[in-house]
Amino acid sequence: MAIALVPLFFTSLLGIVTNIVNVLVFAKQGPASDSTTVSLMALAVSDLLGCFFSLPQPVCFFLERYVPSESVYIRSCFVLTTMSAAYPHIICTQITIWITVYISVERAVCVIFPLKVKQLVKTKNTKIFMIIIYAVAIIFHIPFASNSLIIFVSDPANNGSVTAINYQTPLGAFFYRLNNMLRSNIFTTLAIFIVAIATITMVTRLKASRKWRASVSSALNVAVQQKSQTSGPSSDAKIKERKSTKEAETVKVVICITSIFIACLTFSHLPGLVMYIIPGYAIDGTNRDLFHFTYSLKFVFDALNSALNFFFYVRLSTKYRKSLQTFCCHW
Repeated sequence: MAIALVPLFFTSLLGIVTNIVNVLVFAKQGPASDSTTVSLMALAVSDLLGCFFSLPQPVCFFLERYVPSESVYIRSCFVLTTMSAAYPHIICTQITIWITVYISVERAVCVIFPLKVKQLVKTKNTKIFMIIIYAVAIIFHIPFASNSLIIFVSDPANNGSVTAINYQTPLGAFFYRLNNMLRSNIFTTLAIFIVAIATITMVTRLKASRKWRASVSSALNVAVQQKSQTSGPSSDAKIKERKSTKEAETVKVVICITSIFIACLTFSHLPGLVMYIIPGYAIDGTNRDLFHFTYSLKFVFDALNSALNFFFYVRLSTKYRKSLQTFCCHW
């Protein structure tokens, strides 16, 4: 298990740092300034919380392994953080998934219908969608969480000392199988499919747009030069060029986010598939060690997906870089 928990610790730390920066930069830009900023702000918050909640388990694992203690809270630290930290991480991951779906679909719509962007994409509607995504994700997981308990029992193998174990009620076991089927299989597959289609659409239209701009670039430059000789530089042409550049940058950022999202989310299928293959694969089952290992591996890719967005923003977004530089100068 340590093989997965060591990279989980460092990727979670990286994700916490990068997403704190993301939240501060988007707050500096004004989270209500446009629809994309609202979505990316909500994404950064869910990524930050997801990385934060994935950090306690690797810490607790090494505390239990290498710090001798009579305290039940140290000896059972890993178990105590399963539902208090690991499960909230899963909820945050679901929020991240559907925010990414929303962002990819929104950008694809903007690329397909560029002349109807203002009518189709509104900041107010994006705020409402973000609130709905957060609320539905939390409510969906309440039944299982409320039927998964932590109980303290006497451990005969450890001189009768008290230890903590995870326990699922019969209803909790039912909700676990139901959640696993819906969340890890059906919903995740649907999300990957939607994001993949939206990403392919954006890439195709971006390539077509590049070819079109290249074909008219020479003629446009000649027209602008002729007009500037008679009436001065065209401000409209400059404004259109800036808008086109901004839209292209936004699409590139979204394509990078969705591409790494698809690659990392593929591993979310692993726990769901293992449950149907290996008996006793549950939080309190006979194969709970395998359960914790596969989920720890899943968390590594979740944290990696959350941590990498910052580097895409810095590399591809001029607006983000300017806001980051302004923030650093005022710090």
